[in-house]
Amino acid sequence: MINVQAGTYAQFDVTVGVTIRALVPGTVNIAFDWAFAPPGCATTPTCPPTQGATRFLILTGQSAHVVGLRFVATTPTIGPNIFPRVEVFGNRVTFDQCEFRSSAFKALYISQAAVHLQDCTVTGLNLNPATNGVYAVDGVVTVVGGSFAAPLAALYAPGGDGIRLDNCVFQGSGFQASGSTAQWGLHGAAVRAIGGETWISDALLQGGGNTCGLVASGVLRASRITWASACPAMNDAVLGVLRPSPLQVGTTFTLDFRTDANGFAAVFADTQLAWNSIGLTTPEPFLALANVLTAGLYLAGPSGSALASWPIPTNPSLVSQPFWFQGVTGLSLPLLTSPVAGGIVR
Repeated sequence: MINVQAGTYAQFDVTVGVTIRALVPGTVNIAFDWAFAPPGCATTPTCPPTQGATRFLILTGQSAHVVGLRFVATTPTIGPNIFPRVEVFGNRVTFDQCEFRSSAFKALYISQAAVHLQDCTVTGLNLNPATNGVYAVDGVVTVVGGSFAAPLAALYAPGGDGIRLDNCVFQGSGFQASGSTAQWGLHGAAVRAIGGETWISDALLQGGGNTCGLVASGVLRASRITWASACPAMNDAVLGVLRPSPLQVGTTFTLDFRTDANGFAAVFADTQLAWNSIGLTTPEPFLALANVLTAGLYLAGPSGSALASWPIPTNPSLVSQPFWFQGVTGLSLPLLTSPVAGGIVR
């Protein structure tokens, strides 16, 4: 566990499982610092383009949790061709109430990793070409809440996507996303998924240039979407979840599962995450399952909202401990899962 005081810190690499928590979310900034670049980098043409990233390269079987950090580019570029950004390569990383602002082609890049984002803000800054918010390849990306946006594209430049997914499994609930408007065609999408599986519910999606905000091939299931631009109606069976507030000692933690009117959500809890392949649910569960607990069965009303809550004792030993919850619904196989929600106790 690393607790971080308010301030501005240099980019860093994470190679082991760890929790990094801002004691006050939103007061810890991560910005590029030349002092941590290789010696002579500024005068070596091939070096600056490799700099600027905070990278997560977690050991196999381990997880990193990041709470309340701001990965913010103070200017579009720093020196020649340096674009501050965040990159995740392999294994599991969660981000909770984090902010990503970058002029890199990918503000948050994910490759062959399982990444969960809760109440995060991801914004592209560059105009030419327009920056994608999240860009994921061959990974698992789950989202609960938050916003994802690409900027207006410069003249003749293609628009960026709020979330771009290539051959990924994506589960998103309760978030908003917008693609950028290009000044000369090729508008960005709120969510663009090439292949893979895409599950979205209870979201607000805006495509650039008033185009449909959702462009997807492969498996696509969506329900309870608010379209800010013209899109076909979609009402698939999808289990969503909203997290009104984070886990905190001495409070009651509540999750709002979203399903069909008068439906239900069976909720399970675990202290660890792991992407599983058991063939009984779709998408696959994101809990480790070795020590999974039953957290309750909750019924939805006519609006399809099933509220689940658990009191968190006023016990200092719980602070910094992870707890994750995932809902399951359905009367036949494969059962439907919600995205995971929960996080690090504060």
